[in-house]
Amino acid sequence: MKSFILPFLLLFTLILAGCKKDKNEITVPAGSVDALAQAVEDAGDGGTVILASGNHNESGSVTVSTKVCIRGETGAILIVDTKPLLSSSEPLIDPALFVLNAEGFCIENVEIQPLDSLGCVGIFLENSSKSVVTNCKFTRHQNTILFQNSDEVKIENNSIEGILDIAGSFPVGNGLIVINGKKAIVRNNEFSKCAFGAWICDEGGTFEDNHCFRNHIGVVPCAVPDGGAISRESGFLSTMIAGKDWKISNNKFYHNDWFGVLLYDGASLCTVENNDCSDNGLGDIELGKDSNTFGFHADVTHHNTVIVGSFPNVRVKDCGENNTVDISKGGILLPSEDCF
Repeated sequence: MKSFILPFLLLFTLILAGCKKDKNEITVPAGSVDALAQAVEDAGDGGTVILASGNHNESGSVTVSTKVCIRGETGAILIVDTKPLLSSSEPLIDPALFVLNAEGFCIENVEIQPLDSLGCVGIFLENSSKSVVTNCKFTRHQNTILFQNSDEVKIENNSIEGILDIAGSFPVGNGLIVINGKKAIVRNNEFSKCAFGAWICDEGGTFEDNHCFRNHIGVVPCAVPDGGAISRESGFLSTMIAGKDWKISNNKFYHNDWFGVLLYDGASLCTVENNDCSDNGLGDIELGKDSNTFGFHADVTHHNTVIVGSFPNVRVKDCGENNTVDISKGGILLPSEDCF
């Protein structure tokens, strides 16, 4: 009887082992050239691409259209030749990574740089909900991370550094742009040397525990105007819902040229609470009026709430309508004149 049972158990074990197939893990060695697209294809849906420590060069944009995770070993640098936008009349997005129709994509622990002194876009997520970008470093892109029609994306623990102009004083480009994407989580990132550290549109997002410094503006709940960007997949992009119901809390906004927080162009139902703000040029927090400051008509902000919290020197200016500003625990409410 025993001699019959043992072969049967062995056969059963082999069958189970055959049914449980591990996801592919593909390692790209240091010094690779134009190897990432093939590695993504080989890893397949649910697979992992490991970028070994060292440089990885790509001669152009890499499209990722499957649920894959790109992980870098310590010191992994992805250098991609993307062309910056030279004209606002045709703002075609040229991203280092174009993540298209890849729900659940993730990238972590990778430094992404342009080949030249200025690149176009670091990562563009389109129709790629529930993607994650974490523990990455980005430098010298006109627009670092964009997402379109991608809900519940997480942007966490990244360093995003733009670039100053030739005089070394004027930030060029933007850090994060949420064009259309609900319930985004943007947490514990650094944004510096950007025009807008984060330009957040759509609704239901969380922006917390970030550090924004040396930008023009730290964070702007707002809208991307018509024709503000062009995707090679879906054409002209614009925001469907201006920044709405964002929770902006427990961030640090230091040494930004204009504002730490500017609610603008119809931003509504946002809560701005307990943010550490200091030495921002025109003010720490402003709720905007009807305006054409940026060359397009921006609607008045309304029904937002600002709670200064435990930082008594935060300066707030309310130029909108039906907003609530709570300075009961400290803060300075500025006159609503000379609005931005």
